[in-house]
Amino acid sequence: MKRHHPPVDAWCEVEGSIEKGEKAWQAAFREIQEETGLNLSELWLGDRCAQFYDPSRDRIQVLPVFVGYVPKDARVVLNSEHSDYAWCDLTEACERVVFPAQRSLLHFIWQEFVERRPHPLLRLENG
Repeated sequence: MKRHHPPVDAWCEVEGSIEKGEKAWQAAFREIQEETGLNLSELWLGDRCAQFYDPSRDRIQVLPVFVGYVPKDARVVLNSEHSDYAWCDLTEACERVVFPAQRSLLHFIWQEFVERRPHPLLRLENG
């Protein structure tokens, strides 16, 4: 998805904050629905953390990664945080993102969640 807020026009994944009383994986279900209008058919632990330096806050952010599956006929409805979206293969997705860590994470997700089925212990239930 292309961002409306800084870094403006950068392509990114769904992201957001955890609300009070919410677990990170519950926030993932909620944020995906809020930002894209999509209801996940499955959510998985990504078995990775995204780590990056946030210069606006002068801190290193370490965030859990989740991977969601949606039905093939799912329709995206973006909220006001984003201006555009695209369904991409790995090559195109890697060309769109700005940061090297994003490309590395995309390669990992493609290998572990597209080319093969993840282990059932990684599956999360929305409940």
